[in-house]
Amino acid sequence: MVKKSESEAEDQLRSENEELQRRLTEAEETLYAIRNGEVDAIVVSGAEGARIFSLTSAETPYRIMVEEMHEGAATLMADTTIIHCNSRFAKMAARPAEQIIGASFSQFISENEKSAFSRLFNSGLAGKSSGEITWLSPENEVRYFHLSFSQLPPEVTGDVCMIVSDFTERKQAEETLHAHVFLNSVIENSPNALWILDEQGTLTQINQASRTLFAIHDEAVIGKYNILNDAVFEEQGFKPTINAVFEKGSIARFTARYDTETGKGIEAIQVLKLDLDVSLSPILDPHGKVTNAIVQFIDISEQRKMEQELRESELKFKNLVWDIPVGVLLQGPHSEMLLSNPKALELLGLNEDQLLGKTSFDPDWNVIHEDGSPFPGETHPVPQAIATGLPVNDVIMGVYHPINDNRIWLLVDAIPQLNADGNTRQVVCTFVDISKRKQAEEELRISEEKYKSVFDQSVVGKSLTSINDGKMKVNKAFCEMLGYSETELSTLNWQSITHPEDLKHDQKTISLLISGEKETARWEKRYIHKNGNIVWVDISTIVQRDKKNNPLFFNTSIIDITKRKLLEQELLEAEWKFRALFDNGPIGVAYHELIYDHAGKPIDYRFIDVNSQYIELTGVDPRDKTVKQVFPDIENDPFDWIGTYAQVVRTGKSLNFEQYFMSNYRWYNCVAFHYRPDQFVVAFFEITKRKQAETDLLKKMDDLLLFQRLTVDRELKMIELKKEINKLLKGSGKDEKYRIVE
Repeated sequence: MVKKSESEAEDQLRSENEELQRRLTEAEETLYAIRNGEVDAIVVSGAEGARIFSLTSAETPYRIMVEEMHEGAATLMADTTIIHCNSRFAKMAARPAEQIIGASFSQFISENEKSAFSRLFNSGLAGKSSGEITWLSPENEVRYFHLSFSQLPPEVTGDVCMIVSDFTERKQAEETLHAHVFLNSVIENSPNALWILDEQGTLTQINQASRTLFAIHDEAVIGKYNILNDAVFEEQGFKPTINAVFEKGSIARFTARYDTETGKGIEAIQVLKLDLDVSLSPILDPHGKVTNAIVQFIDISEQRKMEQELRESELKFKNLVWDIPVGVLLQGPHSEMLLSNPKALELLGLNEDQLLGKTSFDPDWNVIHEDGSPFPGETHPVPQAIATGLPVNDVIMGVYHPINDNRIWLLVDAIPQLNADGNTRQVVCTFVDISKRKQAEEELRISEEKYKSVFDQSVVGKSLTSINDGKMKVNKAFCEMLGYSETELSTLNWQSITHPEDLKHDQKTISLLISGEKETARWEKRYIHKNGNIVWVDISTIVQRDKKNNPLFFNTSIIDITKRKLLEQELLEAEWKFRALFDNGPIGVAYHELIYDHAGKPIDYRFIDVNSQYIELTGVDPRDKTVKQVFPDIENDPFDWIGTYAQVVRTGKSLNFEQYFMSNYRWYNCVAFHYRPDQFVVAFFEITKRKQAETDLLKKMDDLLLFQRLTVDRELKMIELKKEINKLLKGSGKDEKYRIVE
């Protein structure tokens, strides 16, 4: 079977679309003429030949004509009920006519089309209308229809006449044509060279990128070239891979050298020598059969050339610098690392994978100048050489060494290599380790400044003590500490000013330092002041050695801690007093720590310690328990004990209060104060009896006041009665009986 070309298929589709459109227009014009009385008779072609029907009065011929139409026809009531339809309409609806008559046409319309249908139908009721809609067939196939509505005259049964034309095939043809046009546009405008092959491997279509890459014309290769017969691919062993695409429907990808000089490949108008990345993908029909294949070519010739040049450059570079004791880097035009020798990796503390691709601008280098200031990437030797095109020499850089976790000092040179146009092609960067030289310079600087910074300016006592005779060179702070002048101390050794009880420990520590068993030492000891007082000191010392590790002298720092020692003694005594008061005092004392929830709200507190009086006053031993464990009813207590103590901790202010404790029915006088973060102390004594006495006293006072009030009321009433009696006597002409004093 000969397969039609795509252009022939497109021409056929266009022709069919035009025929369908012509037939639809003709049918609509015919129906319009019939409705408007412009036709007296019609000719209908049937199985028995052409027949002429008169339309002047006979209904039967008219019905025959309607039945023979290629379009669906139906008469609808105003509520869309179908009261008549022809056989073509029934066929479109894929239902028998008896199931359609009496049904609502709306049931054939999908929900998303009902609004559009309603507009068309309502317009048809008022006159005429037409438009396109879709509906789903019983097989769930989308069909496209053109509807025409015309209002029927009053004397005719029904409200509107509807003519239905199925243009699904035309719609599908248009979509197919659009898809072909779109696909052809994608192929033609692809930046990569594309070939379309038929199921036999014959080339059927190429794009502009293919014409340019392979220097070919359509007429020379379309229908003539077959990839399965390409000797260039066959000689390189790719024929089985290509065959598998057509035979098994597999995908293939390979790189090939395409050389047309021998005339074995595609017919090009010039000799081609290309390195190609080739991809073949099959196109399958619904049954899994290969109908076409698409081939994509990417030209990697320039990439291969650059790779070869790089390999040659690497080889030359390695042969030249691989074993020299100088770090060497080859960096690209953007300062990217291209190559390195082993010494460079060693000095930089990196492996090859970590180094390649990095640039001079990478912040991980952590580079500084000699004065310790940052050394920005753009000012490094290589970027400077790239920017200027000139060599950059003798630059000192402090570079962080990630393996040793220290800084290495390098002396760096950068030599640019330029292209013919004057732009930098690459830069050779060389460097040597000068860390030892820098270390020696630093040690010399420290040595020169040591006496000035340590002895003359330090507020801490300093001494340099001879290993041999124990004589000392001291600073002003040490002299003031012991009450001697510098001259006096220079004639003494350390043993003579040390408390006798500390000499044995000092000698042992010094021996460990001299032997190297300890590098440094720190301890507390006592010196004897010139006035005979004891001076406590915190002493730190290190042995200074020569290059052969022989001990030279002790470098010692001395801090006067006499006041601290006295304070410690006072605190110890205070602790003893507090403990005695805590254990034996007449009041209860408890030491607590607040407990918070995840939101930081205080919800409980723990008893760290209590004294015996606490246990006696409360009747419980709460140590290492929480207040809620000891007194479960505390949350029902009207007084917020936890919140009150949390306020003391939060504000740091002490609080004195009297409060009834509901859990044991007792009154307490409490003093709470903040002790440490989240900790507080409460001291208290019981005042239950006093509170009861106060309550009794208040009750008696209330009773007395009541008695007094009742007595006064009685006296007032007696006075009023006497006044009334006197008034009555006086009214009857008699003398008053009572003498009332106001």
